[in-house]
Amino acid sequence: MKQILNLLLIFLFLSALTACQPALKEFQPDKDSLFQISFSYPASWNLESHKMSSESPPNEENPYLEILSLPQDFPNGDIGIQAYKESNPQVLLQGWADLFLTKYASVLKSDVTVQIDGHDARWFTVIFPPSTTTNNYQETIFFYAGDRFYAIGFICPESETNGLFHKQFKEFIKSIKFLP
Repeated sequence: MKQILNLLLIFLFLSALTACQPALKEFQPDKDSLFQISFSYPASWNLESHKMSSESPPNEENPYLEILSLPQDFPNGDIGIQAYKESNPQVLLQGWADLFLTKYASVLKSDVTVQIDGHDARWFTVIFPPSTTTNNYQETIFFYAGDRFYAIGFICPESETNGLFHKQFKEFIKSIKFLP
């Protein structure tokens, strides 16, 4: 009887723990999408997709850029993901990283290399000087896989660093999986 009671308590605890987890949605790209990644994101986020023509050198394979934005109910924050199909994504990553470092060197808080589903990614954190705007904390991640280059941007007020939206962003990054 005691074992049944213990199992029932464990089941109730796990049920309560699962019920407290936010509902997630799964992003799976369309077959014609430049995105070759999948990821999970909170159901409260509103995923929007935009395909744009971009000016690129004539030797590039695909002159299109695709952007996913993940605005949600957080009033002063935003997330955007860009995907590019390039003939040499490594060069694009290095160029963007160099440009980013040049532009934001005076406000750069960190520049680290992390792994996203087994691929190296450059993760930059910038804190802008106090100003009239509250959007002064930014994280930018650059990585490539195969023939795709990805740029992910996150912005929120510095006071919200490590708040709920920031934690959800970090979980979203952990959920990224590259498609074959």
